Amino acid sequence: MAVPESLGVLAHRGGLVVRRPELTVGIVQIISRLSGLDVDLLARRPPNQQSGRSPTTPAARRLLPVFDEGRDLRVGWLDRQGRSHWNFGTVSSRRRTHADGAVTANWRTKVTFPAMFDKLSLVLAWPEIGFPETVLTVPLPDRTTVERHTTPLWTAPTAAVPVTESLTYRSAPIQPEVAIEAGTVVASQQVLYRGSETAIVLTRLTATDKALSAELTSIATTPTLAGAVPSTRESDAGRGPSMALIHEREAFWIRPRRNSSTSGKRGFRNVQEFTMWRPDNHVLNLALEWPLAELDEVRARIPLEQPK
Repeated sequence: MAVPESLGVLAHRGGLVVRRPELTVGIVQIISRLSGLDVDLLARRPPNQQSGRSPTTPAARRLLPVFDEGRDLRVGWLDRQGRSHWNFGTVSSRRRTHADGAVTANWRTKVTFPAMFDKLSLVLAWPEIGFPETVLTVPLPDRTTVERHTTPLWTAPTAAVPVTESLTYRSAPIQPEVAIEAGTVVASQQVLYRGSETAIVLTRLTATDKALSAELTSIATTPTLAGAVPSTRESDAGRGPSMALIHEREAFWIRPRRNSSTSGKRGFRNVQEFTMWRPDNHVLNLALEWPLAELDEVRARIPLEQPK
């Protein structure tokens, strides 16, 4: 997905939508804009013993073409006439083989559909593993709501406040990976920190029972960062910003679980995912800095929403 020029409207807070023996699928989040609908999904295969497996009977194809180029989960939508439209976005996968020979795997899929309002008829299919074509009706905000609450990135309010107290800085212990597709998004997209040509945006904040998963998207409108060599905080953040969780008088720098950067004529983009423990007071208190973008350390306080 390209970096949008606006903060979209949270259209779906996430959660599991498919539970079958061969596959589970969850919505990580859905963001609605007048320019399109961003759908973020995560699918998991259950532990699978490699020895003694019986052949899988492929599922029937009704909405998929007889021949298609997909090899994993296909994602699409139905129009008002019931015709299917299949979208191929960005897909990342992870596979792990355990000591007992069991294999677990997951697939993260991000696609952008045309702008839709009121409802989405989401279509999922993976016939090769026996997962049948499945149509899910997902409620969406109406057009008026999306128009009213979509905010331009460069004029949106920021959550950053100046540093007013001294803290003791430490490295946070690495947190176990969480099933973000089974959690709930607890904050809308928002600008955490912004300079004249740079911005750090909270693009997702998901809560599970005891943990939070945050996605930061950091952008610069000029490609000057593309050739920069990481020289600050442990270079764990690469060319992106660093983030710390503040607890009382201490700040714990968090190493990103995922970190990717792209650059070109249109500028620079960095996407990071962080996992941290969930604060008891329902407020996420952060320290942020991005020295390579000449953004000094600031604080940001993010209230955690309590969805009904």
